Amino acid sequence: MELQSIHCFLVHPAKGATEQPSIVGTPVPKHGRLFDMLKAIFDRAEEDCRTDIIFNPNPNGAQQNARASSAILHI
Repeated sequence: MELQSIHCFLVHPAKGATEQPSIVGTPVPKHGRLFDMLKAIFDRAEEDCRTDIIFNPNPNGAQQNARASSAILHI
């Protein structure tokens, strides 16, 4: 899948702080060093981030994911 867009969010270290700073996002242009670095992470994600997901069973004992069952995936 081709990378369509990247947005970066600056998150200030403020864990436990009474007043939390604003989180500001910015789009990243599809060229340059930052884009190349983030694209490399995106391209490796399928191999680097293998995470099995299991949903808790519903009362009937079946696993159910309403989002996946009703969603149409747009790529």
